[in-house]
Amino acid sequence: MQETPGNLPIGLMTPIFNKSTPANLSFLICWGFGLLILSVTLLFWGYKESFIQIHSQRNLIFNLCMPWITFLGNGGVAGTIGWIFLRKKGNNTIITFVIILIVTGFAVQGLKRGPFLDWNRPPFELQDTIPIYTLPQKKLMRHSFPSGHATTAAAWAITLILLGKYRKRWVGIAIACVGLAIGYSRIYLGVHFPGDVLAGFIFGGGIAWVFIHFLHPKWERWFPKLNTSKILKWTFTILAMVSLAYELYQDYPTAY
Repeated sequence: MQETPGNLPIGLMTPIFNKSTPANLSFLICWGFGLLILSVTLLFWGYKESFIQIHSQRNLIFNLCMPWITFLGNGGVAGTIGWIFLRKKGNNTIITFVIILIVTGFAVQGLKRGPFLDWNRPPFELQDTIPIYTLPQKKLMRHSFPSGHATTAAAWAITLILLGKYRKRWVGIAIACVGLAIGYSRIYLGVHFPGDVLAGFIFGGGIAWVFIHFLHPKWERWFPKLNTSKILKWTFTILAMVSLAYELYQDYPTAY
């Protein structure tokens, strides 16, 4: 790889989207379209009314599917899925992915319990206005803004599409659709307003992009030997399996 005067490979200095693959472009179009629809919905109906309009559209298939889709946004599940798709990209890629999930998780909880402490979830805010359909066995915390699942979904999707370096268009579309579906499931299940989900998408995606753009290239340069460490690879494998088992034990998805 050609070296620059500062001894940093040109490939590491290149902005991530300079050489967009078909998968990257299809992801950006699909993801951007989803965020546009959500933004227009909020502008047209407002913070609370947009929730009422979306949440009131019910059907049996979604009743069965949405608990499973929202389950994909749990930190341990998202981490395991990310590990499955990124494990062949090297340990440094997995390290970056794990750091992004941990940082977004702590950051979103800090916002919920800090400046947005009084922003309540729909069941607490609209309980006397409309019937809200939530999973009866789930104990809800009051804090609503931003959505933790949407934040995780965005961080997961952005990391997967940028570090996975996929080329096929359908892969980019699939990753975007899964991430957007997780956000939609939070509204459908009655636990978040659309504004919470949109904020989570922007927040989680922004953190992921910053870490991938600035941290990941430096990480690969500083610790090249970690990339092929078998001990680290097996450690990640064990952690992924334990995380998934814990999530299934703690929060096994059930339908209405």
